[in-house]
Amino acid sequence: MEEPSGSDPETEVRHYRSATAPEPSNRTTLSPSPPRPQKLDLLSERPVSVIGRSKSNASVFNKPKLQKGLVYTPSSAGSYSPRAMTMQDAFRHMDSRSHRRSNKPSEDNSPSGDSPLSSSTELQLSVRGDSPGKGDLDFSQDKRYHIIKELFNVEKEYVESLRILLDRYVIPLKASQDVLDSSMVDEIFYKTMIPEILTHHAIFLNSLEKAWENWSSQRTVGDIIKATFSKQSVIESYLLFMKNYKRSTRMIDHASSKSSFQKFAEQCQRDNRRKLRLKELIIQPAQRIPRYELLLQRLIDYTPSSHPDFILLKEAEKAVHDLVVRIDSVDKTNKGEDMQETLKKLELLLLVVDLVAPDRVYLRHDMVHIANRKEPSCCIWLFSDLIVFSTIKRKSGTVGRKTSLLVQSPSGQAHFVENIKHKWWLKICLDDVEIINSPDTLTKKRHKDKEQLEADLAVLHELGELVEKLQCEHITLEENVKELTNSLNNRLSELEIRSPLTEMNRIELIATTTEGVSNLLVSFATAEKRKSWEDAFMEAKQNLSAMTDKRPPEFMQALQITKTRAGMQFSCAAPIDGVNTNGFRDVWVCNSDGYVGHMCLLSLQPEPIVTLNTPVPGCNSKILCICAVPAYSGVLRRKGSGGKDKSARGSTRTQNSLELCTTDTSDGSESDTESTDEDDMIYRRQLTSQSDSPGSSPRGPTPLDPLKSTMWLGTDNGYIHIFPSTDNIKTTKSKLKLQHNAGVLCIVYLDNKVFVSLANGDITVYRRNHEGTWDATNPKTITLGSVATPVTRMLAVAGRLWCGCQNGITVINPTSFASEVSFQVQPDVSRPVQCMVSSGQGVWIASQGSSKVVLFHATTREFLMELSVAHAVGQKLLATDDIIRQHKTACLRITSLLTCKDLLWVGTSAGVILTVPLPKITTASTKSNLQVPNVTGLVHGHTGHVRFLTAVEMPSNRGFPQDQPMSLMMRRRSIGGAQPRATKMLVISGGDGYEDFRSNATNEAAGRDDSTNHLLLWQV
Repeated sequence: MEEPSGSDPETEVRHYRSATAPEPSNRTTLSPSPPRPQKLDLLSERPVSVIGRSKSNASVFNKPKLQKGLVYTPSSAGSYSPRAMTMQDAFRHMDSRSHRRSNKPSEDNSPSGDSPLSSSTELQLSVRGDSPGKGDLDFSQDKRYHIIKELFNVEKEYVESLRILLDRYVIPLKASQDVLDSSMVDEIFYKTMIPEILTHHAIFLNSLEKAWENWSSQRTVGDIIKATFSKQSVIESYLLFMKNYKRSTRMIDHASSKSSFQKFAEQCQRDNRRKLRLKELIIQPAQRIPRYELLLQRLIDYTPSSHPDFILLKEAEKAVHDLVVRIDSVDKTNKGEDMQETLKKLELLLLVVDLVAPDRVYLRHDMVHIANRKEPSCCIWLFSDLIVFSTIKRKSGTVGRKTSLLVQSPSGQAHFVENIKHKWWLKICLDDVEIINSPDTLTKKRHKDKEQLEADLAVLHELGELVEKLQCEHITLEENVKELTNSLNNRLSELEIRSPLTEMNRIELIATTTEGVSNLLVSFATAEKRKSWEDAFMEAKQNLSAMTDKRPPEFMQALQITKTRAGMQFSCAAPIDGVNTNGFRDVWVCNSDGYVGHMCLLSLQPEPIVTLNTPVPGCNSKILCICAVPAYSGVLRRKGSGGKDKSARGSTRTQNSLELCTTDTSDGSESDTESTDEDDMIYRRQLTSQSDSPGSSPRGPTPLDPLKSTMWLGTDNGYIHIFPSTDNIKTTKSKLKLQHNAGVLCIVYLDNKVFVSLANGDITVYRRNHEGTWDATNPKTITLGSVATPVTRMLAVAGRLWCGCQNGITVINPTSFASEVSFQVQPDVSRPVQCMVSSGQGVWIASQGSSKVVLFHATTREFLMELSVAHAVGQKLLATDDIIRQHKTACLRITSLLTCKDLLWVGTSAGVILTVPLPKITTASTKSNLQVPNVTGLVHGHTGHVRFLTAVEMPSNRGFPQDQPMSLMMRRRSIGGAQPRATKMLVISGGDGYEDFRSNATNEAAGRDDSTNHLLLWQV
């Protein structure tokens, strides 16, 4: 070869090696003072030094004039033969560089007989674009090559898998109809867009291969990737794949039941080089795009910002990321649909019709043993916002349905549920359940009980010795001491026999609802299952708490209610218990002008709309209160069957229990809608007309059906009007009118009884008779106050009735009707209790004329907190006129309260509506460990007073099936007072006018509707 002009005098010759390798210490040179070896650069076409690795003297070569994109191979004559670089050359060179970098061989490891450039060694000179003096391939460039090589190999493997699907599965199956029907082949492969995806990626692979055939360090691949994954056809193909993937896998499972297809699939798997099954092949498009994103992120990290491919890679990464986001969205939708299917299956299994909710997630179920139950073996179902307890009824004989159901948890794990008859007996919000005793506390309690028993026995021993010293007759005393001693010894023996291992399987829960407080001692099969359930329970509660601040109330609309008479004002409202004939919830809204009572029916079908606005028949006074009373929860049985009169047992229940579901009885016997026993069939008893009585209507209307829920309306002149919840009050003949000698101030349903507080200080209690109808002739009367100090408000709290009398609260036992405790809310006797609501372990109370609300503990009755709303209301009124603001703040008072999910809603006389996050109150909560929450004023409110606040469950996407048995419709009522978080609720406020507090800009409509009744609706 010619020596290029301008070459250096003498140089050393050695093999090309990585710049990171150490310089050999025993190198022999031809010059006593050689210059520093020049680094090899193929792009600059300048003279370079070629150095050979050899312990012998090196031969000196003339420096070749090198050209771009060539590989020089040493020939036998000592010269170099140039040829074009291939992609394999580049990969082989990079692999050898990576290997040398990792091993770092020294000169001492080189064979002693190596020639300067052996004929078996290729001097692979990679193309670089470095400026002179920057050295050979740097580390980032090295990593870039490897990542692109990985991308090429990944794509090649992916296309190979797609070709296997097309060549080995689709084409043979379409050609032969013996294995699978053509429509099933379409469901599996064509609806998942496998052929289209293969076409796109074959083009993509071909583009990558062409790029490598003309590879250079300045070559770009970002433009190729961006062009592929920004195509609308590619995006639609992947989205359709994700949408139909689940159905495709189900069709594969269905096809696998055929022996012909099973043999065909096994043969295809054996012929496959990687031995992949059909499901492993068809899932690859779902996994591929996220992998591209990771590779691109790595490639960007090792691409210099000055490289022409850097910007293109950024754009390609964004296109791929956008596709990943859209694929994830479809995947989440699929998972949500799968969860809804799971909830529907559990609805049918547990016979609960309101289990399906958009945000509800099934987590797990466990078979447990619950102490102090006639049927201790139960199943506990844990959801993201509630817990359901069910008992199992095993029947003998052949099972006519599948033996198990497949349900899925959020993690995708499949759970098999035995498809046997379940009957739920407790459904409660997760917020209302807490763990009070874990295995550690139970063990400590056992040791403490043992110490107390031993101490008591020591005292009895001393007492026995003293009794023996008595000179008088003491036989009875001595026998009592011995009997007590024996009893304590037996208890001590039982305590010592109890195994500590058994304690590790147990956990004690406390459930608090309006119906009562229940302690549940739950035993799991193993300590591991108990620990796993406890962890899942605590994680679910934490996730539920994290949702509190993420979902503020969403204002929906303001509904104007036309006045049928002058002076009509809202007074109260309540949703019906259950659903109407169309499967939706209704809300009864009462208003009056003091002379006539009116009722507006707000129906959610599914959009809120007022479907009825009519006077209440026979009501000639102001309606002060309203109460939704559920249908009879017992079972009406036929007479004469078996020679016995089997009357409903639910009406004789006296225990304060949480087991209030429709067909549960106090003795724990089974009776549900699937039973074929004639004695267990629910039927509508043909009731005869009742005789006139002081508590019944003199005209003798058609008696109320006990299996229908009712609405009780209390008026200022002492009447209670009772109507079926779903009947049209204008045309119905089923109604009841009860007369009292004083105005009706409040009505509360608790423990299968209706409590009515009167203006004369009495509380009248109505109970059901053996037929399930209300006994209007023999009500129970409790005298608690007087005409001057009547019971203004009542509330069911933890199985007790809280009665607000003057400035204090009296707690009544609903079974014995005895007063258990009384305490003072605030010291001013001139301010009686105005509003009272509860949530879990907390009770919020507002006094008349006050702008403060106080919080008490539901079970300890301890004062916990006082909260003022004056400042928050003042902030919302800043945009109003000065005179109006001063007037409203001067006479500010709380007019209504409501608890819904995790918020306390406060209505005020200023028309401002506020929300307060409910603090987490447990059995151990005290005033010292609670922080005062922030009060937030809502943008939308009323011009005048907020007359009432109520909440109703919003309808789901599917209506309530009208062909369901009546017993299932009654099951719709959750047993807990609070609504689960996953249930969408509609909060309704009623008041004078409508106002937006964001601006004081005047307009033509301002003040025109200030006196018109408005309903404001929020979704939570």
